[in-house]
Amino acid sequence: QTKAALEFYQKFNTLCQQLADADPKSFKAQRDLCISYDSLGDVTLQLGQMTAALEFYEKARAVRQRLADLDPKNAQSHRDLFVSHYKFGIAHEKRKEFADAIGSFEKSLAIAEKFERPEFFTNEVKTIEKHIAACQAKLNATKREAAPPPRIAK
Repeated sequence: QTKAALEFYQKFNTLCQQLADADPKSFKAQRDLCISYDSLGDVTLQLGQMTAALEFYEKARAVRQRLADLDPKNAQSHRDLFVSHYKFGIAHEKRKEFADAIGSFEKSLAIAEKFERPEFFTNEVKTIEKHIAACQAKLNATKREAAPPPRIAK
C-alpha cells in the first residue's frame, strides 16, 4: 500500500513540477509543488528511506524559504516553512540524529517566535517542545552510555 502511495505521489509531483515550471510566479503552483515533495518525503520516511525523505523535505524547504522571503507577511508561507523544519526534525529523530533533530525543531520555534502572531503556532509549539525534550533526553542517555566507566581510586 505504501509503495502504491509512492507511485501516486511521484505522478503527483511530476504534474506539480510541470505546473510550477509553467507558472513560476504562481504561489499556488509553488505551494502545491512543496506539498508534493512533502508527500514523497512522508512516504519514503514510512518506507525507511531516510536519505530520500530528507532530500524531498529539503526540496520543499527551499521553495518554501523562497516564498516566505518574497512575502514576509504571508502567514501561510511562514507556517509552511515552520512545517518544513518540523519534518526535518522528525526525520532526524527517526534516524537517531538527536542533535540535528533538536536543531531543526529549534528552527521551527524561531519562525513561530518572530512571527507577528505567535499564537498562530500555539499547538504546534507545544508538540515541538515535547520533541525537543525527548530528543534531549535521548541525547543525554546516549552520552552517558558512551562515557567510559568511572575510575576507582586506589
